[in-house]
Amino acid sequence: MKLHNFLYLYFFLLISFFGSVLTTNSTKTTLLVAWHEWEPCTNFHQLALEYKDAKVIVICDTDNWYNNTMSKDFDLAVADSQWLGQGVKYEVFYELTQWIKDEKLDLEDYYESAISGYSEYPEGSKRYYGLPHFADVMLLVYRKDIFASFNIQDVYNLTDMRDKAKLIHEANVIESAFEAGLCGECYDNLATYFNQFAWSFGGELWDHVTYKIDGILNSQENIDALEMLKEMTNYGTPGAVNNNVFEALDRFCNGKSAMLPIWSGFLFQTLNSSNCAQNMSYTIVPGEKYHRLSLGGQGLHVIRSSRNNIQESLKFLKWMQSKEIQRRWVLDFGLFSARKSIMASGSFLQKNPFNPMFSVSYPLANDFWRIPEYYMLLSVHQKQMWDYLRNITNLSAKEVLDNIAAEEQRILDAAYPLGPPELRKASEAASYVFIVLTILSMIGMAAIIAMLIVKKNHIQIKASSPLFSLISIFGALLLLSVNLIRGFTADDNCMLEVWFFGVGFILLFSPIFAKIYRIHKIFNTMTLEKFSVSNLELLQIVTITLGLEIILLIVWSIVRPLTKERRVTLTDFTYICSSGTLSPAFWSIFIIYKAVVICSGVYLSIATRKVYKLYNESLNTVLAIYNTFFVAVIAVPLLALNAENKTAFLIIEGTSILILSNVTIALLIMPRIKSAFSEPDSNMNSFYPTDKATLDSSSKNNNIIS
Repeated sequence: MKLHNFLYLYFFLLISFFGSVLTTNSTKTTLLVAWHEWEPCTNFHQLALEYKDAKVIVICDTDNWYNNTMSKDFDLAVADSQWLGQGVKYEVFYELTQWIKDEKLDLEDYYESAISGYSEYPEGSKRYYGLPHFADVMLLVYRKDIFASFNIQDVYNLTDMRDKAKLIHEANVIESAFEAGLCGECYDNLATYFNQFAWSFGGELWDHVTYKIDGILNSQENIDALEMLKEMTNYGTPGAVNNNVFEALDRFCNGKSAMLPIWSGFLFQTLNSSNCAQNMSYTIVPGEKYHRLSLGGQGLHVIRSSRNNIQESLKFLKWMQSKEIQRRWVLDFGLFSARKSIMASGSFLQKNPFNPMFSVSYPLANDFWRIPEYYMLLSVHQKQMWDYLRNITNLSAKEVLDNIAAEEQRILDAAYPLGPPELRKASEAASYVFIVLTILSMIGMAAIIAMLIVKKNHIQIKASSPLFSLISIFGALLLLSVNLIRGFTADDNCMLEVWFFGVGFILLFSPIFAKIYRIHKIFNTMTLEKFSVSNLELLQIVTITLGLEIILLIVWSIVRPLTKERRVTLTDFTYICSSGTLSPAFWSIFIIYKAVVICSGVYLSIATRKVYKLYNESLNTVLAIYNTFFVAVIAVPLLALNAENKTAFLIIEGTSILILSNVTIALLIMPRIKSAFSEPDSNMNSFYPTDKATLDSSSKNNNIIS
């Protein structure tokens, strides 16, 4: 081969090689990952460089960490567990539930606290928006030489830790016996210290189902915990309560403190420090009545970013969660995994001097709020507590927690006016059921109206005074509307419900009783003279009865209208419609008036029980009244007993309204319609009397049909 041909071939192959390399690199997707600046982030970046299918760049930026996570300018983010609710609410975090199933990811190999803290939202929903990335929990680090000089072998509970801190403090052998990063303006430093004290004393921060804080946060257990934490600060140097975790660790490493609860993730930087490594030892942060520790660490989340790299991000997430990479994460980079199988391995336990204590501490981890209102709650949680620890306020621990609980409760009340999402699920499901049943009932009422119109000239329909039948049906529709009001507006219209129920009830029954009154007056008046009771007279009766109800409702609406009043128990959450101290009086008048109306119907039904069959509705009226009485006797006490149980109240109220309206119309109108459709107009002999005594009054028939 000639030299120049050889050179051509050589350069062609060289250009092809570099071209293929450049082409390969140019087609690789670049994935941006957000985290905060610390050693685990640096190690994560180094590990991510080994990923072959994309170029992964981990941005370690503490100042912009939250903004980077929520900005949608990144493909993945390592986010604090408390940001989970915000990430889901604002549609930042991509849901992984189906992807986890498709990839057959073994969630059982992760600690439950890790899945619930970093992945699942809402709690208990089995819906996942991230996977555990960096596990963390606090350890108690202590000076071996100081402990040895006092012959301290271990600390057994928080009381014992306090007593030993007091012993070291009074001996004046070191500047600070106890140190902690209790800065109330430094993210969640103070909250995470207090929380594990509170949990270990048997307290809670809130009820995650009912969203109740007041009465839980300010419990006696939490008061004792806060008082204990304040006493512990007495055994540190003045002003140490202002330190963040970095400053607290620095003081420890500089030989100024004897013991320090600290996040395990910050201990990596101490391994290369001769001062810290020489005198530092590790044990579990003690508990008290119970033993629960604050959950640290973060989850790894795929972001719904404008970069549209979700599928590539999922591939990287799968690679990162593989057992092979998790082992490298732990063994080659010395970090923490939330996988049980890896944390229990001998190689993990031997990797770092604090790993054995980490492995027994992490299963005790517990998390606090992961809802979108986290930052508002955190600010309230820490500010007054910090003032208390710094002696800026003269309030007692109880008064401080009372204030915090009340303010945090107001935040949740404002954010969730219809109640917590989890509790709303059952009531919403019940609402949908009753909405459907109510609409079907209304359709049935419309069909009855149509049948009355079709058979309006039938003697059976005429004898039933169809005008008043229509008014009764309208009343039933108003009653049924109460279910729709509650279903669609959910407690926002307390007085509106009462107006619809009151007016609907009166319009359902007063036309029926007015018709019976006409029968009673005509057939029980001892005269042979022909006279009539017109529809106008009956309408006056209905109007007066309805007018009294409206006057009551107007007075109620003006004097002390029903308004929403929040009620929470340990098992449920709802808003009560209340008129304050006047509620019993107004409800009593409201119920008694309807009882009077029903009693008048009972009297009229008994008085007309022997009139002609064509006009005699006494039996069906009595049955309708009995049904009403039966519903009232059962429903009213149950509603009173379940006033604070939203779902139960809705079911009882909805069922009662459906029975009351449908059964009443079925008993009083449907028999007439059935007869109208089954018997011809000409066959009326069976409806007229044949005995002489009653025939004397038969001339009164035409005075009834109108």
